[in-house]
Amino acid sequence: MDHPIILHYNSDETPEQGTQRLALLLLDHAEHFLQHAESLDIGLHETRKDFKKLRALLRLVRSGMNEETYKNANRALRDAARLLSDARDSAVLVESISLLGERHPDIFHDEGFQDIKLQLQTRHQQQLSILRTHRTTDQVLMVIKALKDTVHRWTLDKEDFSAFSAGIVKAYGRGITNRGIAREDTTADHLHEWRKRVKDLYYQLGYLQMIWPPVMLAWETALGELADLLGLDHDLAVLQQTLKSEESTATNLAGHRLLAGLVHEERSQLQSNAWSLGRRLYAEDPESFVSRLNSYWEAMTDPGSEVRSSIPGRSAGNTV
Repeated sequence: MDHPIILHYNSDETPEQGTQRLALLLLDHAEHFLQHAESLDIGLHETRKDFKKLRALLRLVRSGMNEETYKNANRALRDAARLLSDARDSAVLVESISLLGERHPDIFHDEGFQDIKLQLQTRHQQQLSILRTHRTTDQVLMVIKALKDTVHRWTLDKEDFSAFSAGIVKAYGRGITNRGIAREDTTADHLHEWRKRVKDLYYQLGYLQMIWPPVMLAWETALGELADLLGLDHDLAVLQQTLKSEESTATNLAGHRLLAGLVHEERSQLQSNAWSLGRRLYAEDPESFVSRLNSYWEAMTDPGSEVRSSIPGRSAGNTV
């Protein structure tokens, strides 16, 4: 479990077999890291990522699943992730201010910067203490075990690309919609919603890497880059909001405002890069995009096809 696990369907398995196999891989991975990670922070981060990947997997095949089975699994994953969110969010604030210090070493030794960083680190340790006191990870482990016992019931009524097409149409279409909303009204919440849809498509195309590895890997890499841009923007937006809400009580107002200004500059650049890349990735209509992927699937399943090729031992993104 210390080595990355490649997460994609295999060309010699049905969508149902692959979905169940991938789900168990992710649940096993989450369980392992929650129990054996070298730090609680790493365990929380890996577990929440695995839950996001699982929810993207469920959305990919939702059209062929029993709706109640889908809703129960999705709800369990969502609620379990929320149990860990406060501790993870406080860790992100520490990571964000540390990143700013690395990118702007001239402010690293500023007294105001160090004061704010210390405050955020203290709050994070408090959140970890709450987590330990309430034995929250034990609760999440119980959810993981219960889900593992239900995966065999994640059956699909479709055995070809149609098992995935509706899910991809929805993910790609929602990405277009949320990008448009964020472009029209650029709030942190709207950008975050767009990022969630980007991550869905990122994971889903990674799962389907086998239909044409070089092409799908390129898409996965580009979507991963876009998700990172939007993710960093969101982390800085949370830091920005924290700084704004605490400005009136800041002990070093000049340092506080210096840091807020740097956050604003960083977010502007990240958003500019995201708009440019997003325009390229969401240039098609959803139906055309999925039709093209379906053509890759048909070429893969043709015994005489040359599209089927070995998948590299490591993927650029969709690994655990």
